[in-house]
Order: sequence, then C-alpha cells, then structure tokens
Amino acid sequence: MRALVIPADQDEPARVEELTGPASERMRALQALVGGFFQAIGITVRGSAATLWMDEEGKLKDPMAPLNRRAHRLAQSVLMRGDWVGGDAVVMGPPSSSGNETDCPQAVIDLAREWRWLP
Repeated sequence: MRALVIPADQDEPARVEELTGPASERMRALQALVGGFFQAIGITVRGSAATLWMDEEGKLKDPMAPLNRRAHRLAQSVLMRGDWVGGDAVVMGPPSSSGNETDCPQAVIDLAREWRWLP
C-alpha cells in the first residue's frame, strides 16, 4: 500500500513508503509511523478522496506536540475550529468497499511534489 509520510519536523522531507504484508502488519507499521494508536480523517485533495492518519492521542500525550504544518494544510478544511494536526502523519487513499486501506492518490503525491515536500 502506497503511503505519503509527512513528518511534523519541517526540516525532514516527506516520503512515499510502501506498507506491505497482511492487514495486521500494515496497521502495526502505520502505528509506528504516526507514533501510537491512530485516528483517521477523510480529506479531499484536488478532487481525490484520501485518508489522513495521525496519532489519536498525540496531543494528549504531549500538549506541546509539534504542529504538523504540512498535514494541517491538507486537512484544514475538515478540522474543527481550533483543532490541529500534531506529530507525524500519513496519507493513504480512502477505504475500499470492503473497508481496507488503499494507495495514496496520485493527486496527493503530485501536490506534495509541487509544494516541494518531496525531494
């Protein structure tokens, strides 16, 4: 499964990773990438549906968790007023009809390149 990893540290470039193996292994990899149990929110990027994954307890674990400006920029239209994306985030596609994750849409990868998040 193709995923766009967006570190909270703006000095660290975003990257595209392949999450492989059975669903349970992919979910453990996703937890490791976001730093804990994950929360998913649906976003739309240039007309393409996507899912932004983040640590659901990130702001509780560390109220000073760094604002992920890049991920926040992607999600700002669906976040509640005053909410923010803290810590590392991952973007993948929307769930399939069977509820499984799907590849990160090409539109998101293209936008990340356009915004110079990817090397």
